[in-house]
Amino acid sequence: MGLAAFARIRERGAFVQPGVCELTLTAWLSEPLHVEGKALGFRFAAQKARHLAAVMPALLSAPDFEAGQDVRNWLMELPGVGPKTASAIVRGWSASEDVALLDVHLLRVGQVMGLFSRKLTVERHYLEAEARLLKLCAAMDVRPSELEAVVAAEMSRSPETARFLVDHLKATEPGAKAATSTKARAMREPEQIALVFTA
Repeated sequence: MGLAAFARIRERGAFVQPGVCELTLTAWLSEPLHVEGKALGFRFAAQKARHLAAVMPALLSAPDFEAGQDVRNWLMELPGVGPKTASAIVRGWSASEDVALLDVHLLRVGQVMGLFSRKLTVERHYLEAEARLLKLCAAMDVRPSELEAVVAAEMSRSPETARFLVDHLKATEPGAKAATSTKARAMREPEQIALVFTA
């Protein structure tokens, strides 16, 4: 759907003619989009047109950048663009490995490993978490995109792993009640953590 909307405004010349206004963008995005043979409406067309109208002048006059993080930081200055969205744009556009695509699964893995604080969140501490993850990848001589792919694949094929991470974090939360069952005690065993991503 998003790609169809992008194709629409590109075909209408939004990226070559400066000054396309919010009303025009809203009209373009409000027209039905054809996706896999179906005519579909684009959700929140007016809201997205407002953001586009605000960022288009900057996009048409973007400076040259030498590193992916520079592009990401510049994108984050635009209205409606946060670190996760900006990092995804940079990775998709340039395949840059100096940014990371963080999600709740990577966060939980990092918390179980002790890489991230329990109080850290993707929404509030993205750049701090990214710096720690990039440092880990450098130490292991692994590309961030590879580590992200391994975690994503494991979570996709193994709901048990995802549940294990959640259960472990709950069982080891400071102030949590002492484990009383065999299953609960297993959540506290370090060797159980080490086995999560071994095949």
